[in-house]
Amino acid sequence: ILWKKGDLPGAAEAIAAARARLEGAEAASAALYAGRVEFARGKFDDAARFFGEAAAADPARSEAHFNLGVARAKSGDGWSAAEAFRRVLALAPDDTEAYFNLGVAQFQTGDMEGALAAYQEGLARDERVPSAHFLVGYLHLRLGRSDEAETHFRRVVTLGGPEAPRAHVNLGLLLEARGDVAGAIDESRQG
Repeated sequence: ILWKKGDLPGAAEAIAAARARLEGAEAASAALYAGRVEFARGKFDDAARFFGEAAAADPARSEAHFNLGVARAKSGDGWSAAEAFRRVLALAPDDTEAYFNLGVAQFQTGDMEGALAAYQEGLARDERVPSAHFLVGYLHLRLGRSDEAETHFRRVVTLGGPEAPRAHVNLGLLLEARGDVAGAIDESRQG
């Protein structure tokens, strides 16, 4: 109730008092809730601590590992985030969002090839995600693979969504680099 009323500090205190009496799955649920409260407050390290407690209390609960990964990524700890998303995938190998988030975490660590592989695994499960195609295109671009980048940016344009204008701009830059000025201008106008 306190959470819904916007009293996040009060919700955090109430959860802390209740958590002391809980064990097992109930303790994991309470820790998850506490983590969500801290995440909403922008306290990502505290949220990660609670999500880690939830994962320890119920190691088979992929949601706890997933939330831990998100909190670690928001804290800038790509290494720990990647580890958490790998645990999610060990529990739920078809979790498309976990693959995409693993890609984000690996990008944070500077592992472009690992990020690309994670995104491609996610796209193999759901190829209709424009933001994932955009990031795969971007990674290919960073890795010097303009043909592959173009394929994914064109897929973004086909799928539409908020990434489409940026995909047009990137396509324009690719075409300009290839000497196709007219094509570059056309793409840039669409972006």
